[in-house]
Amino acid sequence: MRRGLADALDPPWPSFLSLADPAQPSQLRPHPGARRFDLGFSGPLLAWSLESIALLQEAGLAWTHERASSLADRLAELLAVRGLEVAPRGRSTLVSWASSTAEDDVARMREAGVVLRSLPGRGLVRASVGAWSSDEDLDRVVTLAAV
Repeated sequence: MRRGLADALDPPWPSFLSLADPAQPSQLRPHPGARRFDLGFSGPLLAWSLESIALLQEAGLAWTHERASSLADRLAELLAVRGLEVAPRGRSTLVSWASSTAEDDVARMREAGVVLRSLPGRGLVRASVGAWSSDEDLDRVVTLAAV
């Protein structure tokens, strides 16, 4: 974080680690600098973490990885059918393809609501596919990538 900017922002979930004086938590005075964003054990963070773990346990880690890997395989196939050069990959949830304008492609796709990344110096755009991804998500990536 840029120096000076941290002091202008309030921590979203104050914790003992983010307070200037943890002995006086009711004052909610944040620590100066970026340390004010240290989370520690915040209620919302713990609730989200516990719910994520419960969801993964319900679905099963094997199913979660299999679904994500299968969707990534499908994305790689769809990109290749559209004539894009898909980088070699193993059984992974990551799919990369060649682009001479990778950074511009990532920016253009971000404007369309699709978050990807470029791999600097490699001329590649990379998608990270999750078990929560949908066929519609994949189709959207392919449509935008093939422009």
